[in-house]
Amino acid sequence: MRPFMSDYIPHCYALMRIVAGFLFLWHGAQKLFAIPSPMPAGVPSFITYVAGPIELFCGILVMIGLFTHWAAFIASGQMAFATGSAMERRRCCRFRMKANWRHCIVLSSSS
Repeated sequence: MRPFMSDYIPHCYALMRIVAGFLFLWHGAQKLFAIPSPMPAGVPSFITYVAGPIELFCGILVMIGLFTHWAAFIASGQMAFATGSAMERRRCCRFRMKANWRHCIVLSSSS
C-alpha cells in the first residue's frame, strides 16, 4: 500500500525549502536594511555585518534552490554558532533545544 502523500513528496520538500529560505532572507533583511523594524540598540556590529549577509544570501540560495547543500550548511553553521554564543552569554541550558535550534534542523533537512 502506497503512503497517502507519496505523490507530493517533491512538492513538500520544495515548499519547506522555500519557507526556510524566506525566513532566513527575512532575518537577514532585518539586520542589513532594518526591514520591517531596525535591530535593537546595543546589538554588536558583527551580528549585523557578519550574520546579516550570511542569512540574506544563504536564504536566497536556499529559497531558489541554487547551491542548496552549501548554503544550508553555511547557514546552519552560522545558527549553531549564534545559538552557542547566546547560551554561553546566558550561562543556562534549560532553553537550549527550544527555539534557536529549529533553524538548524529545518535547514539540514531541506538540503
